[in-house]
Amino acid sequence: MIARRQRLWWGFGLGAGVVLAALAWASVAVTRLEARNAEIRAESQRQELIRLALWRLDSQLASIIAMEAARPAGSGIPIVAGRLQPERDEHIVQTASPQIFHNAYAKGFFEITPSGEVAATDDRTRDLAQQLQQSPPFEELADTPAPGSEPDPQPESQAQSYDFAARKQIASIATRETDASRQSVPAPQSGATRSDRAAESALMLEDGAIGLPGTAAPAAVEPRWLDSDSGPPELVLVRTLTTPDGPRAEGVSLDWALLERSLTESISDLLPATTLLPARGADALRLEREGRAYRLATIPALLLPDKAVAMPKERMTPALWALLVTWLATLTALIAVAAVLRATLRLSDRRARFVGAVTHELRTPLTTFRLYAQMLAGGMVTDEKAKAEYLNTLDRESVRLGEIVENVLEYARLTRRRPGDARPPGERSITASELLARVRPVLSRRAEQSGMDLIVSVDPSVDAGDPPRTVTCDPRSVERILMNLIENACKYALPQPVPGAPEPEDADTRIHLDITRTDRHLELLIADHGPGVPRRERERVFGEFHRGPGAAESSRPGLGLGLALSRGLAREMGGDLRMTRRRDHGAEFLLTIPLDPSPA
Repeated sequence: MIARRQRLWWGFGLGAGVVLAALAWASVAVTRLEARNAEIRAESQRQELIRLALWRLDSQLASIIAMEAARPAGSGIPIVAGRLQPERDEHIVQTASPQIFHNAYAKGFFEITPSGEVAATDDRTRDLAQQLQQSPPFEELADTPAPGSEPDPQPESQAQSYDFAARKQIASIATRETDASRQSVPAPQSGATRSDRAAESALMLEDGAIGLPGTAAPAAVEPRWLDSDSGPPELVLVRTLTTPDGPRAEGVSLDWALLERSLTESISDLLPATTLLPARGADALRLEREGRAYRLATIPALLLPDKAVAMPKERMTPALWALLVTWLATLTALIAVAAVLRATLRLSDRRARFVGAVTHELRTPLTTFRLYAQMLAGGMVTDEKAKAEYLNTLDRESVRLGEIVENVLEYARLTRRRPGDARPPGERSITASELLARVRPVLSRRAEQSGMDLIVSVDPSVDAGDPPRTVTCDPRSVERILMNLIENACKYALPQPVPGAPEPEDADTRIHLDITRTDRHLELLIADHGPGVPRRERERVFGEFHRGPGAAESSRPGLGLGLALSRGLAREMGGDLRMTRRRDHGAEFLLTIPLDPSPA
């Protein structure tokens, strides 16, 4: 039986392990796939944020470049932020600047004449203009970009993903000259002095004219990086005009630190940690080729976002929900199968114990019946006294057989009982004194048969009241419960005799029946002076076909149904049967029966 049980559990464990292993493998695969999909979605969101940030940056830069492109060509060096700058060359006219030229990022303006003279608003800007003049030949400024300012070919993936062509088109529109800027000052007359040229320009401005048409070719604004001796590279916006006397360059130097801070703050809601780098040098170009930096279309600069861009937290996807439900369903199914298997094995054990117990209990009386019946039928017993003894033995064994069968049938009835079933037909209201008078003689006689003494103690409060309180019960059920308890005391209270050893003389043969009453229950306590029941067995003894420790190895008869049947009968009456500790000796069982409501 044990080997069969082990095989069943091993088979169940193996099957459950295979199912859980397959489900775990599927879970790992699905989780990895979902993690990969989450990474793809996060990267897609990150790229979309970068694309929006590039559009926002190029849009703001395009407006700044458009300011310079809208400044009339040949109009001289304007006023910076509303303050007149000191005149550095007599031939440059400082004009009143329109509102569009109030550029917070302009650090200085400069102009390079066809003759190579440089005019600027400050010495730093003058140095930048001279560097611009010396970088390539001045005549080639309109066609040749400065080193490091020509954009490398945009990577195809970035061009497609971040709308570089569209942004470049917007940037080219911003850098074109307006109709007003295409009008420039006339070419200076031969031999005219600087004062004459300045006065002539001033007169034209007073008349509302910016310049005479047809004297200079249109030019576009070009962002360029120039090296600075005192710090990082400087960003300038320069345009080269072609005049009859030669090329003339005009431009503005921008405050790159202020501009970068303003641009990064404008996209802080999209990319909180961002850096803008000049698109010059091997390191910057390597970042762009590796896909870690993204080129702006308006100026030669790179957007370097932080890798740890905050992305929305991923929620449970439908696939993960389905996986969770699958796990719950699988575990529930395995638990259900294990419960069914356990119940089946327990039922099998119960059946085996029942068959074994009934077979054992029926074998002895049936053997006695068969032997004595054969002896009496064959005339082997001629002594009348012996015949009477044999007949008495057959009567006792028949009573024992009847009790065994009745206990089994009664327990079967209790196990089939459901809540709400009708009460037992033998129930009636009875006082504690009447109940005691009915059961006491039977219990005393059973105790005397085993050499035990029944000591009855009744608390005075039991019969208190006029009339006394009653209980509704079946007296036969109460008698059967108490009889089972007395029989257990007779079986287990006295030590088993050891062959060849003298019987103990100090054995206490008393069995106590204490009857008390509480506000709600009538209590009947059965206690003996035996070894008692171990703590770990105090609930197990109420199980069906369970016998006390050592009972199976001893000669004590019994099915192991007595306590289970007694508890069932007690609960059928609305009471209970449990073990307790009141006298602190032996085995103590307390039967409680609900009291009827007191009469009004």
